[in-house]
Amino acid sequence: MEDGEVVVSESDMDSLRKAMNRIDRRKREGVRHAKHVTVFNELLTKLDPERLKRSDGVTTQPVALASPARSRRVNTLRRQAGEAAVSQVRASLPVLAAEKPTVLMELQAEIERVTLSEMIEKYEELLGQDLPERKWQEFFETYKFVLSLAFARPVQLLHTQFYAQSTAVDGSGSQIGDFLLRQTGRGLAIVEIKKPGTELLSGTPYRNTQVFAPSRELGGAVTQTLIQQNALRVEWAKHFLKDKTLRDSGPEAIRCVVVAGRLPTEEHQLTSFEAFRNACKDVEVLTFDELLEKLRYIRDQLTPPAQPTPTVQPVDLF
Repeated sequence: MEDGEVVVSESDMDSLRKAMNRIDRRKREGVRHAKHVTVFNELLTKLDPERLKRSDGVTTQPVALASPARSRRVNTLRRQAGEAAVSQVRASLPVLAAEKPTVLMELQAEIERVTLSEMIEKYEELLGQDLPERKWQEFFETYKFVLSLAFARPVQLLHTQFYAQSTAVDGSGSQIGDFLLRQTGRGLAIVEIKKPGTELLSGTPYRNTQVFAPSRELGGAVTQTLIQQNALRVEWAKHFLKDKTLRDSGPEAIRCVVVAGRLPTEEHQLTSFEAFRNACKDVEVLTFDELLEKLRYIRDQLTPPAQPTPTVQPVDLF
């Protein structure tokens, strides 16, 4: 502290942020578990009381007051209770499908909404961290649904870290792509993953105008996917003979997608970015926050509208 100002190191701020995120995450997990137990006890047990027994659930103390040993016990009990509830529901699915199809459909929709909400929370949490490209590649490999939002047609993941071009004897000359997907029909797609922190535009305007050129990182990523696209076409015969997953696809339609950076907020930078990516006819450039907005939109569409609260009309007794 000096002259009424407090200076905090970046490492201390980062540690504090991570600690707060852990507290929030544990709190959300506790609330989510309590909701699951409530739905199970108040709804599912009524459908088949013989098979679906009420769950006692697990009540926990606030995270800040819980000891590490108690937290581990709570997590173990919570996991066991959750597994037991899932087993009971799975065993009763035939009965629910035959006797309560509407309730089963509502339960499925709720599971999808919960799963999507958890996926969004994970995505938002990762966006707040400075992660390397490898971590984001692992995320999209785990959550393939997020990656599929970059396409209008259904896609299937064929390969991660694929070789678009064979290497020389010394290992040079290879073209390695992040993801190779197959679209409905015969189309293929190459997806290159960068980082949310990737700069999309140069820091200074071009010739003191309000025009911003694409950054070196973005230009390199776009060019790299185009070279991978060309390499796949040139060596298609070799790939086709060696890889059975390519038998129902062809080299005539290979789409390229680059996921990088965050959408610019400054007007002139946004205009320059939109102009650049709109001119890339063979490569679609998407930002990380645009994929997040797609996830939120789908969740909102799956969420039923809130029921209006009934109003009570006053009664004149005199």
